[in-house]
Amino acid sequence: MAVKVKIEKANPSIPDDFIFSVLSSTIGLSKEEFEKLKGEKGISIYVKDEEAVNKLKLIAQKHSSLIKIEFEKTAEGGAFSITNKLVRSNVGLALSWSALVVVFTLLSMVPILGFFVNFLSGAFYYGFVLYVAYSLKDGDSFEEKIKELKIGDVFREYLGAGFGMSLGFFVLSLLGIAVLVVFGIIFGSLGAFSDIITYGDLREGFTGSMIALSVLILLVVMWLVYAIPLLFSKSIREKPDFGSAFMEVLKMFTPSFIGESFSGRYVSVGGIWSLIITVGMIAFFLTFVFIITIPVSLLILYWMNLFLAVLSVLYIKKS
Repeated sequence: MAVKVKIEKANPSIPDDFIFSVLSSTIGLSKEEFEKLKGEKGISIYVKDEEAVNKLKLIAQKHSSLIKIEFEKTAEGGAFSITNKLVRSNVGLALSWSALVVVFTLLSMVPILGFFVNFLSGAFYYGFVLYVAYSLKDGDSFEEKIKELKIGDVFREYLGAGFGMSLGFFVLSLLGIAVLVVFGIIFGSLGAFSDIITYGDLREGFTGSMIALSVLILLVVMWLVYAIPLLFSKSIREKPDFGSAFMEVLKMFTPSFIGESFSGRYVSVGGIWSLIITVGMIAFFLTFVFIITIPVSLLILYWMNLFLAVLSVLYIKKS
């Protein structure tokens, strides 16, 4: 797993070139990358190479009068235990999120208004996960960081990014329908042509081609669900906004994104998320049908949102 390293000058008179020389010699950071990462309080960067981390620790000991280097503590436990701790760490956030979900659900039943509410709620759900994930990404302690989060910040700072992601999926769905029509015509025509040539009417060939098309659609949908944590991890590399979130969704079908989704370092993340979303949605629908268990269904949804955020952050830290 990558370690987050914070590097600052111990004395304001120390030149930037000294910090650059340290990073250049230990992790091979280029001048261009250094200038991009440099901030008023130094540099924060994730280092994957254990040997480089050890070198930085030695430098920190030998040159403490010139440079200050801090190493982020590794989060205790895996995604499941971290998510459970986060749920308990900010009960107010959970209650406010649940209250908004109930309000959105009720308003969505109102004719005409419901259409706009559904679009707003979709942006809120995406924005909330982006907000939590981006906030946790640079935190030294997940539990301490989530205590600072407030539901109002989602609307003030991340609703635009949520709208961007919603619009991105809307555009993808339109493109998907267009591709589906084209493939439907191709598959259907081939199956029908084969049946007519052989039997004189539509039989197994046409039916088989439609089944093959349905299987293809199912596989694409399953892959989209599987790749969601990767999408969010890419969306929070920098603070997300409308444009960046929109473009990240559209990049899902690029060769680089697809290739990374099947890489060794992501397969376990996508597999865990696919299992969680399947089991979680089954549990949600089983509990949502009874009024008395609706709070449980809301807790399940909230837990899955936090779990997605945690998975996205952990993937960044280990990649």
